[in-house]
Amino acid sequence: MSLTVQIERSLDAWSSAEWNDVASSGSTSTVFQQCEWMRCWWDTYGRGELLIASVWREQRPVLIVPLFVDGG
Repeated sequence: MSLTVQIERSLDAWSSAEWNDVASSGSTSTVFQQCEWMRCWWDTYGRGELLIASVWREQRPVLIVPLFVDGG
């Protein structure tokens, strides 16, 4: 099994459907993990540089971690 890690700097790199498929695959998924929530949160509170780390297996995302770097 081969895993690939990608780093994106924009939510525009993701389709809502693709993100939400990953977010809803866990047994503890909530609305706060959905792409639409993340977009609203970032538009309202986001600052610094957005980084979205993702892990892919067989050309499908299996993990998404939104992060941001605050320059101070």
